[in-house]
Amino acid sequence: MNQVINNFFQAGPLRFTARILMGLRGLLIITSLSPSILGEFTIWILYVVYFYMLDLGILNALERDLPHYRGKKDFEESHRIANIGWSSYFVLSIFSSLLLGVVSFMMRGQLFLSVLVGLYLLSEKFFRAYDTDSRIRFQYVNNGISDLLS
Repeated sequence: MNQVINNFFQAGPLRFTARILMGLRGLLIITSLSPSILGEFTIWILYVVYFYMLDLGILNALERDLPHYRGKKDFEESHRIANIGWSSYFVLSIFSSLLLGVVSFMMRGQLFLSVLVGLYLLSEKFFRAYDTDSRIRFQYVNNGISDLLS
């Protein structure tokens, strides 16, 4: 139990730093982009958010169910849920990233932009999976590091 409390307090400064960096990133984006480019950027972020939701809430279910079955010492069911959940999440993540790339290409006709937008979504989904896994395992320091990375 002391390790959980220790990890939690170590993650606090990491999360605080991550919030400051995210705020600075937002200020940099707002101040450096022209209004038309900022509008286009906002539209792309909306697309990313919509395609991000194609994981159908699998991470929330994993975060709820895995600790439950581990707490009940039902490791067979926990392993089964983890296998199905994680594999489904990554398959849907790859699918949604490819689909976003296709939609982007259909809209703009720029292959490089489409690849970058798809890779951005895929990397966000991987960071989110890392973040969720660290919370499932009560590794709050790793959770704080994932906040800094995203």
